[in-house]
Amino acid sequence: VNILDEKYCIMCRGGVHCSPLVHKYLKTEEFGGAVRVSISYFNTLKEIKKLIKAIIKIANQQKNYENS
Repeated sequence: VNILDEKYCIMCRGGVHCSPLVHKYLKTEEFGGAVRVSISYFNTLKEIKKLIKAIIKIANQQKNYENS
């Protein structure tokens, strides 16, 4: 959430969202929950593409970190 906000200016919400049993099943509790992003009618295609690119970059950085 912090990376999306600070580096990419993308607002989203992090935490345990209304479904603690799902977080327990997915084992996301130890990480503080998950990231929730809401896309609506008011979002542009450019904004959605920016979000997708940011998520891919963050995931690749995490992957590289885990492999080093």
